[in-house]
Amino acid sequence: MPKAPQLEMGVVVSFSEIFNRPATIEGAGEVLAQYKRESVLLVLAKLGAALRVWHRPDYEKDNGLARDVFKNAARAEAHSMAGRPRRLFFTRLGILATARLALSVCDNPDASGITEPQQAAHIMACCLMMNELTSSTVPLTGVADLLVHQLANHNAMAHYDFRADLLRSLEIFQRNRDLLAKYPGTADLAEEFSRTTGLSPRASSSSCASSSAVLTE
Repeated sequence: MPKAPQLEMGVVVSFSEIFNRPATIEGAGEVLAQYKRESVLLVLAKLGAALRVWHRPDYEKDNGLARDVFKNAARAEAHSMAGRPRRLFFTRLGILATARLALSVCDNPDASGITEPQQAAHIMACCLMMNELTSSTVPLTGVADLLVHQLANHNAMAHYDFRADLLRSLEIFQRNRDLLAKYPGTADLAEEFSRTTGLSPRASSSSCASSSAVLTE
């Protein structure tokens, strides 16, 4: 088995830190609904590919892009948290959650495409909204709380142990399902998964984890 990578903890930047107003699912939906669905998804795909968000974070590239896009990005760097942890603007979870919302709200055939940098910046701002909306609102009281708060955004172990990434993905799936369940008219993610696969998300994850354990022993 390969050696586990050295862990590094960064702290995800929230929308309210940069824009001085709270993130809301309604606000994110209004922004995305201005644009064609395929244009939004293309911006998100390019963002994910440029930053390679399925690998360990490239903080320099991530922060450099944020400074180019958001005029107040430096606010996130001027923090006073103990240990001065690095800040991360664009996460895999934030990008995927934005794409998921776009699938629901971008349904206007007369919406505009995305042709200008400022329009793409609107989509990237939605990613910061999702950083905030998919995170716990419980006050952080210590290092343990901070670690748990950032767990869903951490993917350094993904290529070390398939089972660790599987459990992480199940946790993210459940969190997003619970979040969307608060809003009428949104799809039940677990129900859609079960209808398509014939298994509940947890049963599917358990099956995959068991198969992985057999193959690695």
